[in-house]
Formats: sequence, C-alpha cells, structure tokens
Amino acid sequence: MSTLKKWFVRPIAAFNVIVVLLMVITGYSGYVNPVNHPLWAVSGLAFPLFMVLNASFLIVWLLLHRRYLLIPLLGFIVCLFPVRTYIPINFHQDTPEGAIKVVSFNVHLFEGWKFRYKQMNPTVKYLKTCDADIVCLQEAGLNEVRNEKLDQKMAVVYPYHERISYRGNALAIYSKWPILATERIKYTSAGNLSTASRVLVQGDTVLVVNNHLETYGLSYQDKDDVGEILIGKGKVRDTTFLSKMENASRLRAPQADTVAAYIRRSGLKSVIVCGDFNDHPLSYAHHTIGRGLTDCYETAGCGPGFSYDRNRMYVRIDHIFCSKDWRCYDCYVDRKVQLSDHYPIICTLKKRTNR
Repeated sequence: MSTLKKWFVRPIAAFNVIVVLLMVITGYSGYVNPVNHPLWAVSGLAFPLFMVLNASFLIVWLLLHRRYLLIPLLGFIVCLFPVRTYIPINFHQDTPEGAIKVVSFNVHLFEGWKFRYKQMNPTVKYLKTCDADIVCLQEAGLNEVRNEKLDQKMAVVYPYHERISYRGNALAIYSKWPILATERIKYTSAGNLSTASRVLVQGDTVLVVNNHLETYGLSYQDKDDVGEILIGKGKVRDTTFLSKMENASRLRAPQADTVAAYIRRSGLKSVIVCGDFNDHPLSYAHHTIGRGLTDCYETAGCGPGFSYDRNRMYVRIDHIFCSKDWRCYDCYVDRKVQLSDHYPIICTLKKRTNR
C-alpha cells in the first residue's frame, strides 16, 4: 500500500491540491481589478471547470482513499461564496400579493422578425404576455422600433416608456408605473451604455438602472473556435480572442465603477439594477455593481441559469439586483424563449414591511 501511495495516490492528491488552488484563484477573481490584472479577471470564466473537477475528486477519494476527501471538501468550504453565487440552490416560494415582476432582456435588435415577417413581432408578443411591471431591454434597435410602432403596441400593457440611444445602440424601459425621468450614465465606450430611470412604484421613487456593458467583441469565428475547444473538438486558430476578452474586461471595469458610483450618489435607497453585463456572476463588474445590493438570482434562483449559450458558450451574463428594502421571491432565466442570442431573466420582488 505504501508503494501505491507513493506512485499513484500522492500524485493524484497533488493534482487535487492544484485544482483547489485554481478554483480559489478563479472563484475570487471578481475582487481583482481587470485594469491591472486582465488575465486574472478573465480566468473567472474557468471557475465552473475547476468546480466540476474538484467535485469529481470527491468520487475518486470515496473509492480510493477516504482520508484525502479533506482536500476537495476544504476546497468547497473555501469557495462556498463563489459556488453559491455561480450555482445557487433555492426552493420555490409563492408570490405574495403586492409583488412586482421585473424582466431584463437583450432582444438583439428584435431578431425574432427574421422568422415571422409581417406578423406581430414575437418578442413584443412575449413581453406583453409576461405582464411584468417593469421591462428593461438592451439592444432595442431604433429603426425596428420606429418602423413597427412598437411603443404603441407595447403601450397596451406598459403605458410608460423611455428609450435612450448611443452610437447606434439603444436601451429601453417599459413600465406600468410612472417614469419620472431617465438619463444616460456617462462612461467611455464605443457603443455600450447604461441608463438610470426614476420610477414611481407603489408611492416610492425607485432607481431602475439598465445596463449593456462592454461586449467581448469576439467574431463569429472566435465564438465557433471557443465552442469547439470547450467540447474538445477544435483548436485555437486565432489567439487574439484572449486579448479581445482581456481588453473588454479592462474597458468594462471603469464602466462598472461609474455605474456603482452613480447609484451611491443618487441618494435613493430603493434600487433595481439589471441588464446585460456581458460578464459572469464572479466577475469584477458583477461584484462592483452588486456591492451592497442583493443578487436576485443568487437569492431566489436555482441552478447555473445560463442566459447565453450560443456556440456552446454557456454562461449567465444577464443579472438583476435589488436594494435591501426589496425581498426577492422568485428569479429565473426563461430558456423556453428562442427570440434572441440571450434569454430573458425574470424576478418577482416585494417591498419589505419592516423597513
């Protein structure tokens, strides 16, 4: 047995230790500013890989040598918070009376038109069926909106709306509650943007922040290559895609800083933040904007909640946060909706009575 330990068990244990260290490094990468350490920040995308590898070691040690179970168990204890953030497990709660529903959806220029031309846009039909209280849209193309008179069609359910465009990109908010004001949160970007709306909800002014943060800028070929690599069938044809991801992380970091600072300066205690962050749940952008807020999916969602899965790139990059005066009863990604390259994320909120 001593020879087996020396030549077989111990090297496996050493590899398990390395996996645990990498899980910790990637799991807490959101605390590292991408401006200074872009590669470390991007490494957070690999966290689920190391999480799965570490879980597999639990089975290995159960079969091989139970004393070494301590290694993967310690790994999960140290990474309890990133594991909980990345893949939360929550039980369903009934929605109480007086709750509101919030939808965030990157509609990708309402691309559903490509499939049902001259009919009611399927994205609009879906949003009307959702019967939400507040809808925040990203990539809400102006030409499509004007040509099809979407505002008039949506007004049947959502009588209040605002839209702000910037360099060809547009964000929109539709609401059953009065929108008092909307403005762009100014930061440097070639075309991405964030907006802030003051919405009068149940007698309180709520700051609703809608985001479409810096994209990774990957080409279709880049995404195809990454997808093939992830399933072990491809090879890297162009190494620049990693540089593109690092550069996007550098640009996204000050955008997240600006949005977080805007929320603090607003002076409003009631806040809902949502949108396409173009970044995963363990990222700097998620950590920075969500500081002091509640991640609705982590609190009330279940499973990984992938909101983007094109080219086998499975990740949750769409998020909803709320301030502590709200309680989240339900949050999920509606993966039945095949209308965009994203899936909508939906949550149900109610004001706390003990505020």
